[in-house]
Amino acid sequence: MKNIIGIKELRQNIDKYTAHVKKGEVLIVMRRSKPLFKITSVDEGEWEEVVLLRFAREEWLSKILFLDYNSQMHGRNKKGA
Repeated sequence: MKNIIGIKELRQNIDKYTAHVKKGEVLIVMRRSKPLFKITSVDEGEWEEVVLLRFAREEWLSKILFLDYNSQMHGRNKKGA
């Protein structure tokens, strides 16, 4: 079931509409009589992949930053060296 609501209504009753989405309903949020966005529940399997990818990316970035910092502390990567 799709519910069409205004953005002001969503802001004022966010808990109510969160419960609707948890039940599997889809919300179409309107602003000035035009559709602004759609709210749907998240498939747990897809969410886990996104979260894991984020953590993998952060770990990869922290290793790069550590290696870069470490090489700078030991005099590598200096211009003219």
